[in-house]
Amino acid sequence: MSEVMSTSQAASDYKAVSVDGKRDKYVRERIVNPYLQSPSGPLRFSGSSIGVAGVSSPPIAKASEVRQEVTSVVPDSDKDWSGFVVANFPNEESGGHVGVGLGFGEEDFHFRGGVSVFSSDKTYLGFDFGGRLTPFGKLSPFVGFGGYIGDAKECEVEDVGAGYFVETCEKFFLATAYPEIGIRWEVESGTSFSLFARDYSSFGQEIQDGATRMYGVSVDF
Repeated sequence: MSEVMSTSQAASDYKAVSVDGKRDKYVRERIVNPYLQSPSGPLRFSGSSIGVAGVSSPPIAKASEVRQEVTSVVPDSDKDWSGFVVANFPNEESGGHVGVGLGFGEEDFHFRGGVSVFSSDKTYLGFDFGGRLTPFGKLSPFVGFGGYIGDAKECEVEDVGAGYFVETCEKFFLATAYPEIGIRWEVESGTSFSLFARDYSSFGQEIQDGATRMYGVSVDF
C-alpha cells in the first residue's frame, strides 16, 4: 500500500512506459536474493554488466512509537464516527468494488473514507473518499460525491544464476470520481442500510477503464 499514492520514479524506482500511446504503466527491475532479508536496490545496467545499488536497511520503529501512532488515529468517543461496508454490484464492464472505512459528520451529512478493491480491466487496491447529504431523517433519499485512487501491480521473477533473480514489476494506476444518488434507511440508532447508483468517470489517463454506472449497497454501523 505504500506505493499506491505515488507515481514518482525517484520514490519507488519505477519508470513510466507508454502503453499504445494511450496511458502509462510503471516498470521496475531489481535483483532479488532469496537468502537476503530485503531485495537489492534497482538495477544499474552498463553494457553487458549488471551493478547493484547499495542496500540500506530501513529504520525499525520501536514498539512504544507504534503504540503511540495507533493510539493517535483511534477516533474520540465523543465524536460522531461510524464504520461502513460498501459493495458495488458487477456489471458487463466491471467486476465490482468492495470496501470498508470510517465516516464522520452530523446526522444529515457525513464524510467517508476507507480502503477498497476495485475490479475493472485489472484488480486495483486503493482508497475511497467522499460525502453524503441525507436531509430527511430515518428514511431519506440522499445525494453524494466521491472518488477512488488505486493501483494494480504484476511481478515476474527470472533466475539469472548464482542464487540471484531479476524481479520485473509492472504497475497501472486508476483514478475515478463519481456523483451518486440513493436511498437510506436507518434501522436503529447508528445502523443504516443504503442503496445507491454511481456514475464513475476515469481521469488521469486517456482510456476508459470500464468504470461507468454501477449500483450498490452500503451498511453503516
